[in-house]
Amino acid sequence: YLSILDSTCISSDTMTLNIHTPTKPVISGDSALCKGGDIVLTVSPNGSYVWSTGSLTDTIHVDKSGKYKVRLVNNWGCIDSTWRNVIFYPNPISNAGRDTTVLIGNPVMLDGTNSQLANGYYWSVGYTSPTYLYNPQSDQWITLTVTSVNGCMDIDSVLVRSEEHTSELQSRL
Repeated sequence: YLSILDSTCISSDTMTLNIHTPTKPVISGDSALCKGGDIVLTVSPNGSYVWSTGSLTDTIHVDKSGKYKVRLVNNWGCIDSTWRNVIFYPNPISNAGRDTTVLIGNPVMLDGTNSQLANGYYWSVGYTSPTYLYNPQSDQWITLTVTSVNGCMDIDSVLVRSEEHTSELQSRL
């Protein structure tokens, strides 16, 4: 209710005053991923957007670590912003060793210790240590999967050949 008084008369009226506040934007999407991946960041609610990348859409794809900020202008022209820090973790490098040939009945050392940034090891023949003494019965590819502390993975394979006689093995060398 509003009243105005001047020297000779009083006038009054009723008016409605709507106060709109900025709508806080919310960014959804992953904050961390392994290098080589792609993170999708999406902002809500509806409005006009400006990302720190220059994008004007509600969704951006990012492939580099950094701080991504978005400014939201809601339907009433109110402005607010928020940001999301994104990290891309380095990938480990799996190294299952060199291809090798052994006599049947003789073990071969599976050696993944030259892998880089590896925290976990899994050999396709069922072992979970960096090295293992394995006794192959036939030619086979053996795969080493390594995992980093952040869950990133890499795979390498080694061919292990098995020979029955020493002469066959010596003729190949």
